[in-house]
Amino acid sequence: NYEETNCTIVNGMLTLGEAEIAYDFTDDEVGSDPEGWTISEPGSTSISVENNYTTHDKVVFLDDDDTVLQFCSLHDDFDGKSYGAFEFWFLMPDVSCPLHFTFYNSEHTVIAIALVISYDYQSTPEDCLSCHNGTVWHNITKLSDDTWYHARLTFDCRVGGGYDNLSQYQFNLSLNGVKCDGSPFGFYHNESDIGRLRIHTYDWPRQVSDAYIDAVDYSWTDGYFPYRSKDYYGVPLYADMSIWVSNATDLEVTEPYYRTINFTCNTDDYTQVSISYCMSHNGLNWTTWSSGSSSNITLNMYGKRYVKVRAKLTTTNMTKTPELYTIEVRIYCF
Repeated sequence: NYEETNCTIVNGMLTLGEAEIAYDFTDDEVGSDPEGWTISEPGSTSISVENNYTTHDKVVFLDDDDTVLQFCSLHDDFDGKSYGAFEFWFLMPDVSCPLHFTFYNSEHTVIAIALVISYDYQSTPEDCLSCHNGTVWHNITKLSDDTWYHARLTFDCRVGGGYDNLSQYQFNLSLNGVKCDGSPFGFYHNESDIGRLRIHTYDWPRQVSDAYIDAVDYSWTDGYFPYRSKDYYGVPLYADMSIWVSNATDLEVTEPYYRTINFTCNTDDYTQVSISYCMSHNGLNWTTWSSGSSSNITLNMYGKRYVKVRAKLTTTNMTKTPELYTIEVRIYCF
């Protein structure tokens, strides 16, 4: 009985692997500080996890209603990276209010990259996302009120560069999957690595500022692929395929009277489970994988006594996953 003796699936299910971004805030308590981040909330400012805002679930809310030149901030520290990518979603109910995204060196003392929204209405225009290249401000694009934007920033600090076609001390910026005009941009300060992401409101030119942040991801997080957080709103994001392979089982006979693989699963129009097997006469040299078209597959043994089973689960909808409950190899002898 395969289910009892050689299968890791026992009265359970095999689901597709969830692609976990660095910070999705899904498991954070509503009203709490975002887990893993360092928070500063002076005066009447606050930062908390909210259940949702418009189309996004579980987001971080920066609430800055302070009128005495104080602002709130959150930052995440990590081992210094000489190249890589950041991704995050942001929204501002009023984009004429200031918001800063600053990327510090690994000593957390110098800003390598500075992105700002509505900085001071003098160096940069109102409602504009801008960056500083160490010499002058560069106005990247105008933004709209109450609109979610997905940002992907790639950078390279290395001599010769090379990441995302960048030279040393350059970064590319994309919004909603489209590279911004003017990319690549220069660093604010030429640093050898980046080790902190800081997001904060500001006290000038307006003393109040609200913002929402969601789905922060880094290229050095396990399983990363470009734009992984772009379609992620706090709901499970699944890979499109997962494969499970059993251990080898000795059937102890080479010519049984009846031999089948049976499995039970749950699928729909978007998902599929397929089973294949391979055989061996000695447990060392294996045939190529063979598959069947139903949940009852006949094994063509032909003198083989060892079998391995492979289950392939696929989906075309990232919110749907097939479920595999049991696999059983049945043999009957004369």
